[in-house]
Amino acid sequence: LLEAALMSSVQRLGPDHDLTLRVEESLLTTLRHTDRAGEAAERFVDVIARRIRKDGASHYRTLQDRGVLGTTLARLGRLDEALAELGGAHALAVTALGADDPITLQLATWLAQARLDSGDVAGAEADLRRALESPAVANNASAPRVLAIKETLALALRDSGRAADGAPLMRDVLDARRHALGDGALDTLRAFLHASGLEAMTGDLDLATQYARSAYDGFRAIYGSDHVAVLVSTQTLATILGRRGEWAAAEPLQQDALKLATRLYSSDHPAVHDAEGELGLSLRRLERSDEARSLLAEAMKSRERAFGRASPWSRSTRAEYAAACLDLGDVVGAATALDELAEDLDELAAVANAWTAVARANAPAFTFGPKADAASRFAARLAAVLAGSEAPTLGSALRDAVLAHAAATAAPPETIAELEALATP
Repeated sequence: LLEAALMSSVQRLGPDHDLTLRVEESLLTTLRHTDRAGEAAERFVDVIARRIRKDGASHYRTLQDRGVLGTTLARLGRLDEALAELGGAHALAVTALGADDPITLQLATWLAQARLDSGDVAGAEADLRRALESPAVANNASAPRVLAIKETLALALRDSGRAADGAPLMRDVLDARRHALGDGALDTLRAFLHASGLEAMTGDLDLATQYARSAYDGFRAIYGSDHVAVLVSTQTLATILGRRGEWAAAEPLQQDALKLATRLYSSDHPAVHDAEGELGLSLRRLERSDEARSLLAEAMKSRERAFGRASPWSRSTRAEYAAACLDLGDVVGAATALDELAEDLDELAAVANAWTAVARANAPAFTFGPKADAASRFAARLAAVLAGSEAPTLGSALRDAVLAHAAATAAPPETIAELEALATP
């Protein structure tokens, strides 16, 4: 419909007419959520050039278009370009519109999100805290743009390892949106989704499950089945159920997520790798390790192609694959998976050292959960093998490292007890 409306407007009014530009902006904003996001980004460059000719570089519509272009580039993983576009637009908005203008605040939020995506958590937090100090924000604490700033700040706190600080802030955002918009509004559902992850990280799995189910049911009610929001909420609910040990309930959700991911994306898309890895995790816990190993092998290869072998995501998937190999009695396969230097049982010491590096690298990035404890479970089993073989000292040291890592990442007591049992010969 938007394509037809744009064609009609171009023919009747010309490409630079304000109505034509608005229709094209609406079309491109829609396209950026589809597999035509790259096309949307390229066309936005042309729209912005026409906006500058018509309204000037500092006009609020030009600045807003630059912001949408920046978020589209971020979605495409072109983060350096996104940061340059958003940073330039925000700086110009501060000068032209003022620091308290709604467009400026929106750009500040988008810029902070791009900083988060690029790993600059400290920079994102600083931007957001400056925005929250604005008088316009202080006097409109429940305004949608203010809630968006608070929501992004909560995510920045999460990504800096301060989920306990971010969770109450996200609850405030969620409560405000539920009161103003109702439980079924898209912004409320997004808050449910983010709040579920934060509550899970702080250990309140009951509240996390409640929030995740609300997001899952709400997104399905709006979009049906084939939408990225349904995929993310399905995976989130399944992951939290897994944290609760409810693997039988998590597994069909993960099956749905994998089917949906393959419908929405190409086979090499990170969303497909995530779905394969999470389903493999559930299957392992259900003692279906043969199926799990096949899925995890694909996820491991795909993530290493996409992110490189040094990525924590790649390493944790490799560790989970190794654990599935151990379940099937393939100790050498497990060792080889975690450290390709290991070719036989005599080289298990190299694997133990490799696990220690994995744990240290993952500790700042992950709270204790399905992605982090894969390496720990493998290492606990490995510690037991070493302690019962010719390397008892190394086995004991590895056991101590496993338990210290579990404590440092706030593992629940029952998980620590399980790791102790696994590490005992």
